[in-house]
Amino acid sequence: MRLPRIDWSRTGLPPFATALLHDRTVRLAVTGLSRSGKSVFVTSLVHALLAYPRVPERLPLLGADTRFAERVLSIGVEPARGAVPRFRYAENLAAMAADPPRWPDGTRDVAEIDLRIRFRPRGFLHRVDAAATLRLVIVDYPGEWLLDLPLLDQTFATWSAEAMALGREGERAPLAADWLAFLARHPAGGPFDAVAARTAHDLYRRYLHDCRDRLGLSFLQPGRFLCPGDWGEDAILWFCPMETAGEPARGTLGAAMAERFETYKRAVRERFFDRHFRTFDRQIVLVDVLQALHAGRAAFDDTRRALERVAGAFKVGGGLLARLFRARIDRVLYAATKADHVPGMQRDNLRQLLATMVQAP
Repeated sequence: MRLPRIDWSRTGLPPFATALLHDRTVRLAVTGLSRSGKSVFVTSLVHALLAYPRVPERLPLLGADTRFAERVLSIGVEPARGAVPRFRYAENLAAMAADPPRWPDGTRDVAEIDLRIRFRPRGFLHRVDAAATLRLVIVDYPGEWLLDLPLLDQTFATWSAEAMALGREGERAPLAADWLAFLARHPAGGPFDAVAARTAHDLYRRYLHDCRDRLGLSFLQPGRFLCPGDWGEDAILWFCPMETAGEPARGTLGAAMAERFETYKRAVRERFFDRHFRTFDRQIVLVDVLQALHAGRAAFDDTRRALERVAGAFKVGGGLLARLFRARIDRVLYAATKADHVPGMQRDNLRQLLATMVQAP
């Protein structure tokens, strides 16, 4: 007895089976070192994706090997959901299209935008009118917070020793002079003084801002000192590096600083890395390589130091993220922004320079 032939183009899998096979959600995180153009990048990416069904030439490499453009049915923005603030796509686009145009506001906290991509799946099992959905959630967060990632694997003593050594080097030294002089008058072994602790923090924080704004430096920790986000002026931030000889004695200024440092790390882990990082599938890190070059050797070396630390934490399969948070990020893209300032024939050199900075192939 012969089995009847089935015309899969007419029957095919039922809709629920197609959805089960192909519907998925991808959470794409975007960040970058300070002033790398995160807001402009995300706004431009969303704008190009929304136009893709009409003008696929804007993203010629998207699905080029699978003829994806021919299978896209629609791409739209979904209403905001959850407690995470919505990325200001419409406002940013209006700012760049204004007369005169202006740059969007920088990233100061976590924000996300939810795109729904409807497409026809490939394969003979599916009906000709079958449709599947890819939910793409793009999450934008401040690049300053990246430097808290390697911080989580350090003790207060090791972090302090490195931070204070950097403060005594090269172009940083004049900016750190007031902070280091204050610490010389209020050593870690002295009795705890709440006013002295807050003053030391304020001086250290001013030093970090000066390093970023006046020298264009990037390796600046902790990240929330530069971009506190929704933490505001929380007392959890009131600490700074201090030289300690072993474990600081209880009741001393050094012991209070060390305790606040550990409290800060726990809060960062709980409020950001556990809450957000563990949900990311992909990560894009933007780097303004040209600005680092323009700012001079010290700024370039500092950017390289920051990227090396971040790259080590992001290392797929064995980095800090995998060990501490069981993060599911399995692909990280480092992108050099403002590449349109470089002639086409030189862009491969720019890519190689960025690869060298992050020690990646």
